[in-house]
Amino acid sequence: MIQIIPCGELEQLMDSGESYALFDIREPAEYNAGHIPGATSLPRRDIEFRIAYLVPVRSTPISVVGDSDKRASLAAMTLRRVGYENDLGLEGGFPSWVESGGTKATGVNVLSKEFGERIHTEEEVQEIEPDQLRKLMDEERRLLVLDVRTPQEYGRCCIPGGLNVPGGDLILWAADLRKDPRAKVVINCAGRTRSIIGI
Repeated sequence: MIQIIPCGELEQLMDSGESYALFDIREPAEYNAGHIPGATSLPRRDIEFRIAYLVPVRSTPISVVGDSDKRASLAAMTLRRVGYENDLGLEGGFPSWVESGGTKATGVNVLSKEFGERIHTEEEVQEIEPDQLRKLMDEERRLLVLDVRTPQEYGRCCIPGGLNVPGGDLILWAADLRKDPRAKVVINCAGRTRSIIGI
């Protein structure tokens, strides 16, 4: 039987500094509309396929958040069937969290975006406007435009002349960039977080 805990107890776990996993087991659209900050989206139908990768240590406390205790109980049954028994359900689910005054995040990749904005401020990352980039591309021979989006995103549209170098592949360009230290490098993505981290 799943142990149902109140919002205050979940907050204590989150503030304790101990290892734990927090999963929002609702559907992605529900998660995007609002979720507990730090919660990972893991729809109940995906638990069996992803849990071993997400939580390799089976003794880790796992807290599941749904929209009701029933959905959490069904998730707990799945977790126990695949060998996880230290599971907790949030009493009343996400609606209860909001009603109790708990903070709410929306969208996806919230933490990575926050990290990117912090890097942008602390490292004083330089930016360039589209018209400035166009002018630079017309005038500058030593210019590399590196597009750090996925190949699928790049295939849909890209800056003419930009090279697709998905995220982690940027490090592979380090040796080439050192050969010509005067070369200007512009990194772009779909928003700005990935390009900030790329810089």
